[in-house]
Amino acid sequence: MNSPVVWSVLLAAVFLTTGCNKDDDPSGPVTIVEGSLQIANAIVDSRLLTFRIKATSSDDWNELAELGFRQATQMGIAPAEDYDIEVTYFDPLAAEQTNLVPDFQFTMVAETIYTLILHGEFASPELLLLEKPSADFDTGDGAEIEVRVVHAGTVDVLDVYLGDPNATIGTTTPLVTLIPGEWTDPLRVASGLNRLRVTQAGDTQVVYDSETFNVVSRSLRTIVLHDNVGPDASTTSAFLLTENGTIEYPNEVARAGFRVLNAVSDEDSITVTIVDSASEESLDTVTLAYTEITAFSAIDAAFVDVSVAAASTPGVEAKRTTVSLNQGTFYTITIGGSIADDSLAVRSSTSPQRRIATSANLHFINTLRETDDANNPRIDVYVLDVGDALEDDFPILTQFGFLSSSAVTMPAKLMDVVVTTSGTNAILLGPIRIDLVARSSIIAVAAEAAGGGEPYQMIVETTQ
Repeated sequence: MNSPVVWSVLLAAVFLTTGCNKDDDPSGPVTIVEGSLQIANAIVDSRLLTFRIKATSSDDWNELAELGFRQATQMGIAPAEDYDIEVTYFDPLAAEQTNLVPDFQFTMVAETIYTLILHGEFASPELLLLEKPSADFDTGDGAEIEVRVVHAGTVDVLDVYLGDPNATIGTTTPLVTLIPGEWTDPLRVASGLNRLRVTQAGDTQVVYDSETFNVVSRSLRTIVLHDNVGPDASTTSAFLLTENGTIEYPNEVARAGFRVLNAVSDEDSITVTIVDSASEESLDTVTLAYTEITAFSAIDAAFVDVSVAAASTPGVEAKRTTVSLNQGTFYTITIGGSIADDSLAVRSSTSPQRRIATSANLHFINTLRETDDANNPRIDVYVLDVGDALEDDFPILTQFGFLSSSAVTMPAKLMDVVVTTSGTNAILLGPIRIDLVARSSIIAVAAEAAGGGEPYQMIVETTQ
């Protein structure tokens, strides 16, 4: 097993307060007896969390790490004694750190490995503390790894398969079957090439497949299963804890999600066909009025061609562009420009949809081809507190060109969106008041008037 690394900031403080005798102590230095600790954030709707730790006997808190969803600390060592851990987050509305878990206490025993997993929902988080003697694995087979599986999901009973990448589901016995909230004791598995697959209990349909990965002998792995946060509700998700943090293997059976936005201002409507690039099979066809946005649809992850035609001339392809749709990711496919002047363009951009407590995802797309300055076609985007002026803040997006897009996480509150010619205070659009609802995703599109040009408009849609 790899040796755990030391949390330098933590230990610099903890050792100073707990780890040595006075210089004039005739018995000499005290031998420090240590345990190991790793902390992981598995709260599906989590925002960035701050973890602090202190010896119970001390009043001095030490910041350990800031962890987002599916992130973990390295495994660290510290003196064996009682500890307090607190978890906080920055509340942008109150402009202060707020307690999520005010004080979790545990006793670190020497030569013991602890794994602390924060899971559940942000509004009611749960803490799971796993422990095992570190000496156990030292006596094991050198060709083995030690694995623990935690089911941090909330819905399905799951069968977990780990081992031979070529094993057939249905004729192979699962490593373990877990109900939500359940976990295993440490299990021994052969090192080398492995493959993690998950099915619903008693089923052969795989809902998570890591494909083949290699694990060196005498390693520790904790597999954390959690509810799916991608576009395919029929699948589940997972990440692995290692001594150095986390590893994520894309779910090879997960699908992609896509929606289509029509920003072609000088056509009443367009027809968009999604075609499999390899087989030329038509996968989906939609006809959209100007500024119309479809709902998300799930599709097998692949390269696809986006074929565009004016609805008035069906079958006459005006543009065909290839885009890549990856597993477990949401995309917005935007069609903008003009068929008439041959400026038609297609862009694919990721659209974060994971719900985040106390925050909202804002995905902004610019479909304006020009501004009030013929020599400066780019825009800046401000998201302002209600009542603020441009001079009170900086733009969150700058030098945004035609069909540029970006997604940001914003506090959940009413805010004003203003679009200016880049580098100036010349307002092209806004202020447009948007309710950034907690745990929602909002798409905001700067668009031309029907037929093209001014007055510009903003298209806003919210999904929850």
